[in-house]
Amino acid sequence: MTEQWTEVRCIACVPLGWYSSHLLLRIEGPMHANGVKLQMKCPRCKSLVEWVFGKPEFRVIVEGNRNHRRQIAAFE
Repeated sequence: MTEQWTEVRCIACVPLGWYSSHLLLRIEGPMHANGVKLQMKCPRCKSLVEWVFGKPEFRVIVEGNRNHRRQIAAFE
């Protein structure tokens, strides 16, 4: 059985004020990219993101929480 890991960036994090988060997706067994749509909920901004497997077509299904307390540290 083959096992693959792929990394996807949440496209809703940056417009909502969060830093861009990385989502990991684990695939076991053969997977054929015949128009398969995958959905994943981002653990940071709680948005539901959908994309077509094998193609860079992303869209936000449900927009999550806005970050109103974005903190940037300044080092001197």
